[in-house]
Amino acid sequence: MKIGLFGGSFDPIHLGHLVAAQQVLDEKLCEKIW
Repeated sequence: MKIGLFGGSFDPIHLGHLVAAQQVLDEKLCEKIW
């Protein structure tokens, strides 16, 4: 299982963070993102 680590301060988290993470999942680059 491939797990992606999405590091950053995320203060505050915004839609851009979520879109980037979702694109990685959609392109099957990993199965989960932590």
